[in-house]
Amino acid sequence: MPASIDEPDWRDPGEAAASARAVPASFDIFCRVIDNLGDIGVCFRLARQLVAEHAAQVRLWLDAPEALARIEPAYVPGEPSALVRGVRVRHWPRDPFTEPLAEVLIEAFGSGLPDPVLEVLERAPWQGSAPPPTWIVFEYLSAETWVETCHRLPSPPVRGALPRYYFFPGWTDRTGGLLREADLFARRDAARMRGQAEFLEEFGLRPPEPGQLTISLFCYQPAEGALAAWAQGKARLRCLVPEGVARAALARHVGADRLAVGHEVRWGALDIVTMPFLPQDDYDRLLWACDLNFVRGEDSLVRALWAARPFIWQIYPQADGAHAAKLRAFLARYGEGIDAAYAAVLNECTLAWNGLGTAGDFAACWARLTACLPELAGAAARRTEALASQTDLATQLTRFCASLRTHRTDGA
Repeated sequence: MPASIDEPDWRDPGEAAASARAVPASFDIFCRVIDNLGDIGVCFRLARQLVAEHAAQVRLWLDAPEALARIEPAYVPGEPSALVRGVRVRHWPRDPFTEPLAEVLIEAFGSGLPDPVLEVLERAPWQGSAPPPTWIVFEYLSAETWVETCHRLPSPPVRGALPRYYFFPGWTDRTGGLLREADLFARRDAARMRGQAEFLEEFGLRPPEPGQLTISLFCYQPAEGALAAWAQGKARLRCLVPEGVARAALARHVGADRLAVGHEVRWGALDIVTMPFLPQDDYDRLLWACDLNFVRGEDSLVRALWAARPFIWQIYPQADGAHAAKLRAFLARYGEGIDAAYAAVLNECTLAWNGLGTAGDFAACWARLTACLPELAGAAARRTEALASQTDLATQLTRFCASLRTHRTDGA
């Protein structure tokens, strides 16, 4: 938890008017890959947006470069320095750091800066008119209320180096907001105009049958009884599954040794279609093409939100059970503005999918959810529109860093 020190209140509404000379031109983002995909997914999206929309130079430092290769096929993990979509991707520094540091150092998800970078910060004599780097601790997304009180607070210096400032993504105006590119909705709506069949055809897949519900499945493990409920249900269901843990679980349930990419298996009312693991832009298109999305972790949660479709989120499980409170906090926040009866159905289905339900098994919850899916679709579109009224995360981050730099250069 960040500690308060003698610093000004950076919640000043005039922050957006920080002088242009203070807008940071360069960022070093340090990402330790903890959960394989979510961390790198968020960091790469942030890096891309800083380059494309804020004219920044960005270096993305990775301790597991192979993770980026899964979501960005243009990247070759063996290259120690590669330019990918305008982002300079580098391997995690382990030797003495001799390069100039960026104006902003982003410590992703509180995992710390590399020791060689800390050593540079410890010995740097910040003198003259050039300000020292700004050190941001970029935290995980949470709907819990305490993040509003900690967002943008400073922390005492680490190992005698610079102070750190905490930046929390979130769902309210008192947090750092959500990652959202300026052209995202235009791309989404254009893709929907072209239709679902065009997207599926790119992967050699047939369009859905008339009246067939199309879902995407990206999860850690399917809920107990979910696949049987889908297979034995009255409604025809088509499940599009990118490569990963869920595909292995599905293969066991249908009795196949493996489900090859592009293979389709029919199990009762359920058609299971396996797809390759998709780059970020294609994964967005998959979410846009489906009637309902099952997503996991942080990155796919936010992308499902912007798809303006109903979704079920599987939160990353924690050994101490802390994820249960985080999930319930999210459901309470997301349910604002949704009819209470429909929000209750979405909540119980989400909790059951996460193994936290108390109102019956997933099969019973699923039946209730599909019965009100049209109403949930309308609610999802309204929640997307409401959350899109907030300033996007990358813009808030650059404004905050600019305000810090203005404060330092003005000698306040």
